[in-house]
Amino acid sequence: MDSNSNGRLENLNSQELEEFESSGLEKLIGIFVEPVRIFKSIKQFGSNIYDWLFPILFFLITLLLADLMVTAIPSIRFSMLEKQATEIREKFAPLIADGTLTEEAVNEEIETLKKHYADGLTSTKLTEAFYITVIELFKFLVIFLFFHFLIKYLHHGEIKFRDSLTALGLPLYIKAFGNVFLIIAGLITSTYLSDMSIATLAGISNDSIFGFLLHKSDLFSIWYFLLVAFGFIVMHRLSNKYKVIVVIFSAWISSGLFFFWLVKLFGYSGPNNL
Repeated sequence: MDSNSNGRLENLNSQELEEFESSGLEKLIGIFVEPVRIFKSIKQFGSNIYDWLFPILFFLITLLLADLMVTAIPSIRFSMLEKQATEIREKFAPLIADGTLTEEAVNEEIETLKKHYADGLTSTKLTEAFYITVIELFKFLVIFLFFHFLIKYLHHGEIKFRDSLTALGLPLYIKAFGNVFLIIAGLITSTYLSDMSIATLAGISNDSIFGFLLHKSDLFSIWYFLLVAFGFIVMHRLSNKYKVIVVIFSAWISSGLFFFWLVKLFGYSGPNNL
């Protein structure tokens, strides 16, 4: 790592004081262009509920809009249907080959999927939106508790819940922006994009460990967790900065494996993963 990068990391915990507290709009813009300064300002004046609540709400709204786009726009709906039908055939091909499952049963599964997409906007979307919201909030809670107590264990010092919430919550503006970008890209290309990873661009599903790891190359997720690491360093005044970054990214992959395991059990991952 070059000297400029070292200098930026060394300045994460410098005690430069702000004259005025940053406004909500300044925090939204600042997390993109001056994340370290914004975290320092919040640490100086104290975290509040809006530092993490608004980003979570914005993230959920954009996430639901991205999911709604799948059924609201016929071309994207058709693209999504074709993609899922192909994944179903590939998933059950070995079972058909060894006689465990018949091809007719797989075709029935695909027909059921087609009927779901053919309905377009139905009352079931409200139930699905509620389901997505609950699952994503559950994910956030699990990741928050995992990260908070992991950093607390490594730091051996006073770690405040509200500071950890801000460190994990405020950067969600990045994920929300990513959702908006994917919505616009989907409208332009008439294709549903779940993320900006190598796996998605190459058409590789996340059903396998290999696909799961490739999906972790999503640009917005990497950006998000890098800012989360900066947030924990600044909000908790952690000294071993490189260790924190490694721990945060390792915890991200570990928590992702946990949800990957849940998907295998219950069959749901949500339209976008944290």
